[in-house]
Amino acid sequence: MKAAFKGPGPIYLYTKAFIAKSKSYEDDLRSLLSQYQPTRDFLELFRATKIGRYLPGERGVIDPASLERAAYKYYTVVAREALEDSLTGSAVTIYDAYQSIVTARDVEIIARAALQGREVRLEELIAPEAPQVFMARRAGEETGDPSRVLRAAGMKRAAEIVARRRSSELVTVAVDIEVLGKFVQAYEEASTLTAKKLLGNRVDILAARTSFTLASLAPETEIMEAYEAVLETHMLPKDKVIEAMRNKDRESLERIFTEHIPGRIPEGFNALDALVFGLRRENRRLAKHVFIREVLTPETAAGLLELLLLDTEDAIAMALSSYSGQPREILANMVSFQ
Repeated sequence: MKAAFKGPGPIYLYTKAFIAKSKSYEDDLRSLLSQYQPTRDFLELFRATKIGRYLPGERGVIDPASLERAAYKYYTVVAREALEDSLTGSAVTIYDAYQSIVTARDVEIIARAALQGREVRLEELIAPEAPQVFMARRAGEETGDPSRVLRAAGMKRAAEIVARRRSSELVTVAVDIEVLGKFVQAYEEASTLTAKKLLGNRVDILAARTSFTLASLAPETEIMEAYEAVLETHMLPKDKVIEAMRNKDRESLERIFTEHIPGRIPEGFNALDALVFGLRRENRRLAKHVFIREVLTPETAAGLLELLLLDTEDAIAMALSSYSGQPREILANMVSFQ
């Protein structure tokens, strides 16, 4: 659902976004990284962070799934309280793109559940009250058809893809394509250099992940064409990415990714992961600069939303790493701060 502008303009938006920037919990995450242990008990330390209020109340029941929900819930609440009554100009499209990540996550869970023939529990979802998520849940309960779930959520392109081949991998790809389309629109509407670079990096992250997955799945031509219709890139060479993907040539994709990684490739990381982690790290720096370089523009919304999203992704990375016993050296190269 498109957010509507209610506030008095860019000055109001900038002021609210600047104040809300203090709700980033990067400092909490830095402290957690310094205390990191590759054990499940490590997750209990998140209770002392800003997302602690959204974690389960009983000690010992935090797992990566519950921490993911808590992190995304915090992201959603802070973003809504800070921006929803102050959106104007390109900030409307930017907000919709970032909120689509949460909606897409919930809709994907519902579509996967339909594919598996089970019902979704409300506690699995971040925003069950959101109109798109509500409609998707109802379609899942009534039809058990993942393509109808996606269509009910307004994801027409994703619905057509899943209707052609019912697989959990394609559900993920189809939903990612919808999110990519939202970010491409925000990227194209952005007018300031810093925001355009920041949004462009998000476009490249989504494009790289989706292209690599499609090259592995080798889906029907119609599915490839549906993806190419929405695909845009920022720094990645679009034509070369499409050619490698169509040829199912993952080695060529890896070479393309390697050529565009900001910084070095950490030991033990493949080209795709190194690209994603490098762009995320660059985006944390850019998101902070938005508040300095793009003062009093609608695109300060991108700075706030990117900071909150990076916090969310870093918290999830920490949870998954500790739960699976990853060493600190690996995690330190995954997070978006240094």
